[in-house]
Amino acid sequence: MIVVDETGISMPDTLENQEVWPQTASQKPGCGFPTARICACFSLAGGALLSYAIGNKKNHELPLFRQQWGTLPPGDVFLGDKGFCSYFDIAKLKEQGVAADQGYGTLSGLQGSVLLHRHHASECRALSR
Repeated sequence: MIVVDETGISMPDTLENQEVWPQTASQKPGCGFPTARICACFSLAGGALLSYAIGNKKNHELPLFRQQWGTLPPGDVFLGDKGFCSYFDIAKLKEQGVAADQGYGTLSGLQGSVLLHRHHASECRALSR
């Protein structure tokens, strides 16, 4: 099983970092720190870091995760939160032979169902094949 999640980090306030990792627009220049987003895949069994992708504050976790699809071998199970619950991603992972569970208790590919998540809705519904 592979677990994926995303987080934000801040770093030293240097000109070089500000160019690549700009701070948020709500902060006055010189009053904040450059920020980056990291999406990482971990082994649930051992906790080992398998892969990661780094983006700036404008990157969403899904494009960062898609850069790491090669980390998930056929027959494995992907676990992620609702930020990773998109029909496209679940279908593409299923094509790779990877089952997906986004925390709603249904494994697509293992139980013959697909999760469809409305990004701003509070529910996911299981749809049979």
